[in-house]
Amino acid sequence: MDSNKLKKGEGHLIFRHPDGRRVVLSYHRSGDTFPPKTIKAMIRDAGWAEEDIDRLGLIPKKK
Repeated sequence: MDSNKLKKGEGHLIFRHPDGRRVVLSYHRSGDTFPPKTIKAMIRDAGWAEEDIDRLGLIPKKK
């Protein structure tokens, strides 16, 4: 991916693609978790549907 790093924040890297798309990568300790609102925003920003989350196995199925 040909992208340019825009800036580095505390625990975040922000990249911009030449076509204008932007992505924020979050890096923290492996045991850290995100609050539910943050996860919902990440899913919305990625443009994912429930089918994508199921296909990727990101949320375990309830038994």
